[in-house]
Amino acid sequence: MNKSSVLSYLSSALILSACATTQAGLSAETHLALPLARVAEAWQVKPEPKPNTSPISFTGWLTELDDITLNDLVERAYIQNPDLKKLRSRLDRSTALATKSRAQLSPFVNASIGASRTSFLKELSQDTASVDAGLDVSWAPDLWGRLDDRDKAAELGEKAAATDLEAGRQLLAANIAENYFLAIEANRLADVSSRNLDALNKTLGFVLVQYERGLRSGQDISLIRADVASARVSLNRAEGDARNALRRLEVLTGDYPKADKLSSTSLPTLPALDVIGKPADLLTQRPDLQAAQFRVRVAFRTHEASRKAKLPDLSLSGRLGGQSNVLGQIFNPTSIASTLLASVTAPIFDGGARKADISIAQSNIDEALADYQDLALQAFRDVEQQLDQGHILSDQELSLEQALESANKALQFTEFRYESAETDLLNVLSVQQRVSFIEAQLVSTRRARLVQYVNLALATAVEPL
Repeated sequence: MNKSSVLSYLSSALILSACATTQAGLSAETHLALPLARVAEAWQVKPEPKPNTSPISFTGWLTELDDITLNDLVERAYIQNPDLKKLRSRLDRSTALATKSRAQLSPFVNASIGASRTSFLKELSQDTASVDAGLDVSWAPDLWGRLDDRDKAAELGEKAAATDLEAGRQLLAANIAENYFLAIEANRLADVSSRNLDALNKTLGFVLVQYERGLRSGQDISLIRADVASARVSLNRAEGDARNALRRLEVLTGDYPKADKLSSTSLPTLPALDVIGKPADLLTQRPDLQAAQFRVRVAFRTHEASRKAKLPDLSLSGRLGGQSNVLGQIFNPTSIASTLLASVTAPIFDGGARKADISIAQSNIDEALADYQDLALQAFRDVEQQLDQGHILSDQELSLEQALESANKALQFTEFRYESAETDLLNVLSVQQRVSFIEAQLVSTRRARLVQYVNLALATAVEPL
């Protein structure tokens, strides 16, 4: 069962739903030989065009972001995150299970030493004592490869656990980055709300002076005060969101409750993600898909071991030791003896237990294939979705930048007209709120583009570092 044939089977199981369940009587190699059918050669949604055609040396998405604070958060999370610690424990357990399974292929040697004393009830009878020591050896030759199948299944289980750990590290780094961006966004939105509040207070001061001179009505005072109160609510909400985002970061890094303020005040510059590849690349690159493939191989190996459990077993055992009534004579050549025993056992009736084990193993194969199929389809969808999202957000950011520039010009013009008594306050406040709204949207869009960048890197198995 080589790697390429397994991959062929897994890919075919993904595309051809009729192949998701192995059929009784067909060998694994028959299924593994199925062709790679209908796997797309390219993504339906094309990656964003790059601003230049010069080659870019891409190292890793976290490295490309070039943010010292984010790097520090990820490094701390790698050490302290509880979920990652659980994955490390599972890997340690899988390693121990693989070692234990491998030991079943080797002979077992035990040393023993014992002493006995016999006393008779009659006084004239002489008590007797004896001492014995020896080595006991037992070995069950793996005639049919059943133990080897179990050993290989354990090794594959260990590889699946190691790949799960790598997938967990990549997912954790992505979660840290996403929440880091959210925390910065919340701070920026709080800053937007604060500047909006300052602008409204400045307008309120101007209106109050005009009101005292009899140039403005009480309606203008009520309108501006209502907007000031609303802006203060928005500021409080944004500050609360910033604190919540920071708490989420502390939980992910294992630092809670550290209660430190985020030192970064601006979002990282969005890099270009050049490493996209083809849809079929996901089957060999993504660690979560690799782990699913290992589990399919585990299921096939376990099925083989269960099937071979119906065959006879050969066991060999022997003993080399000595016995004497004097301790010093145990290792005398005349006291040493050896025994050798060979036995063959074959199942005759077990109430259907072995047949049930085979059925269970077959069900595990079907489940592992279904899990892999579902995960692979989600992986393809994730990439297409993130590519599509990248185009949408890129256009949205450009439109918002143009809208913000126009809104600022409109605000300057409207304020001038208001001061010249050519328009009313309601018009000024409307334009001012529009500027604040567009600015907040632009901050959120830039954060969303960074999240999309990280999610696309995660979906295409680009490593953080």
